[in-house]
Amino acid sequence: MLNLFLSGKSNAFFILPMILLVFVLKSIIHPEIIIDSPSFLYSKIDVLLIEFKYIKLFLGFVFIISIAFYIKTVFNAHDYYQSENSLPALLFVILVGAWSGFHFFSPLYISLLFILFGLNQLLFVYHQKNIIPQVFNAGFFLGIAAIIYYPAVLFIISFWMFISMNRAFNFREYLFPVIGLLLPFFFLAVYFFYVDLPYDFLHFSKAGEVSSLINVASITQRIFLVLSGIAVVVALPFFIKQISRAKVKAKNSRRMVLLLLLNSIFIYYLSFIFFPIHNRELLLVIPMVFMIPFYFYNVSSLFRNILFYFWIVAALLFDFFPIL
Repeated sequence: MLNLFLSGKSNAFFILPMILLVFVLKSIIHPEIIIDSPSFLYSKIDVLLIEFKYIKLFLGFVFIISIAFYIKTVFNAHDYYQSENSLPALLFVILVGAWSGFHFFSPLYISLLFILFGLNQLLFVYHQKNIIPQVFNAGFFLGIAAIIYYPAVLFIISFWMFISMNRAFNFREYLFPVIGLLLPFFFLAVYFFYVDLPYDFLHFSKAGEVSSLINVASITQRIFLVLSGIAVVVALPFFIKQISRAKVKAKNSRRMVLLLLLNSIFIYYLSFIFFPIHNRELLLVIPMVFMIPFYFYNVSSLFRNILFYFWIVAALLFDFFPIL
C-alpha cells in the first residue's frame, strides 16, 4: 500500500476514504461530542450541530478527506518532492484517524482548509514580478481562518518571513497581506455592530478553561503521539538535507514548511492561555505531514515498509483499544 501512495498513481487517493472509514468505526458505534466556544463563529457552528452527532461525524469525514486532497495538491504543485505522490495525504488520514476526538467535525477544520488555501497562494510568488494579488489573497484566506479561530492570525508571521526570505524589501508586499487579513474581521465587526453584539475577539478565554486532547487521551494514544513526534524528529535531518540540495522553487517551498512548523508550535502553546480548544493539536498536523514523508523517501524499502506498517497498526490499536 505504501508503494502505491509513493507511486503517484491517481487511484491511490481513492483508497483514503476506506482507510479513514476503518478508523472512524469506533466513533460510529460510540459517538462522543466535544463543544468548544473560543469565538463567536466557532461556537455558532459548533452549537448548531450539537444535537446531530452523526451529521457531525459525516461532516468530519468529508472535511478530513477534503483537507487530505488539498494537502496532496499543494505538495505536488510546488515541487516538495521530485515526483508526484499521495503520501502526505495518507499520513494526514492516519494521524487524524488515530485520535477519535478528530473524527467529528470541528470549525477548526474550516480554518485549516483556509490556511492551506493561503499557503498555496503564497507559494505562487516564485518568479513573479508583481506578487500583490498572491499575498493579498493569502492574507484574505488567513483572515477567514482567523475569524473562526482567532490565534490563526499569528500565521501572518510565517507569511511575512517567507516573503522576506524570497523578495527584496517592498513595504506594499508586507502591507497587503495584512489588509487581506483584516478584511474578514471588518465584515465580522460590521455584523457585530449591526446586531448590537459585543466584539468577542476582544475577549480572551481564561487559561485552563479547556483541556488539551493530550490531557484527556489514553496512555496508548499518548504513546502514538510520542511515536509521531519521534517520526518528525527523525525526518527533520532528511528534510533539511533535501532543502540544501533542492532547486530554488522546491527550496522555498520546504523552507515555508519549517516556518509553518515553528509558527504552529508557537500558536499551539499560546492556545493553552488564549482561546483554548480541545483539538488544538490539529494545528501541528499540517506541517508534520509535509515533513515526515522525507524519511520514507530516503530509507531502504524494507525498513520503510516495516516502520510504516508498525505505525499504522499502532494507530489502529490505539484508536480501538485505548488503555486507561
